[in-house]
Amino acid sequence: MVARTIAAPRERVFRAWIDPAAVKRWFFDPSKGSWRSDPQIDARVGGRYRFEGEVGGAPFLIEGEYREIRAPERLVFTWRWNIEPGLSEETVVTVEFLDRDGSTEVRVRHDGFVAETDRQEHEGGWRECLDAIARELR
Repeated sequence: MVARTIAAPRERVFRAWIDPAAVKRWFFDPSKGSWRSDPQIDARVGGRYRFEGEVGGAPFLIEGEYREIRAPERLVFTWRWNIEPGLSEETVVTVEFLDRDGSTEVRVRHDGFVAETDRQEHEGGWRECLDAIARELR
């Protein structure tokens, strides 16, 4: 699990996770890659999301389905990172938004990895995302 307190109300932080324009600004470092298309987000239980881009010249596709949405408290969604056909696994991401006197503690737990190295790499990626959201919402 990774966590970070962001100096913004949790409604605003929660919205940054489900608004395509906001996600496009924080999801990954533009110095490392680019979007191939705008993020697609249908933020409802059973709705899907799709992020398509390129990092280091390699294409990526991340997609999944929202399993739980409790605004502004919690998001749960599946995560499938498709880099090469047949080389992806579905995992589950749980994001909690805790009110901390006007700031928001965000906790991200990403479960279901087969390989420990994959879990560690994603944990680092989520840390970068939380740093980017904090910068975005200043």
